[in-house]
Amino acid sequence: MYNIVLASHGNFAQEMLRSAEMIMGELDGISVFGLHPGDSVDELREKMLDTAKELHETADLLFLCDIMGGSPFNISSILTQMFPGSALIYGASLPILIEAYSQRESMTAYEFVAYITENTSNYLGTFKGEQQ
Repeated sequence: MYNIVLASHGNFAQEMLRSAEMIMGELDGISVFGLHPGDSVDELREKMLDTAKELHETADLLFLCDIMGGSPFNISSILTQMFPGSALIYGASLPILIEAYSQRESMTAYEFVAYITENTSNYLGTFKGEQQ
């Protein structure tokens, strides 16, 4: 089992959670953080650390971030190393969040990362129109 921490630039994480709740109903065990223009990265780090400490008392942590290399990712990667059993996925999307939530009681965070990595084609795809 794992709790989910969503972290992104702007409102992406919050809106992704809202969209998931439109589909699945109210979701528990998910914490959301967004870094907005003018926000302090140090304050975000402290808030995420405090939440991670609290959430890790009851389960492992799965961090879902928007992009690799951004401040939300960098903070999440540090926290992943601090809390045993934690894992991080960047490039978060609505399908990945829905699947992560659906699997959170039946898998560990590590198992979910392996699962999603093996099944990426189920969560990322393309569609091409007719070529001219």
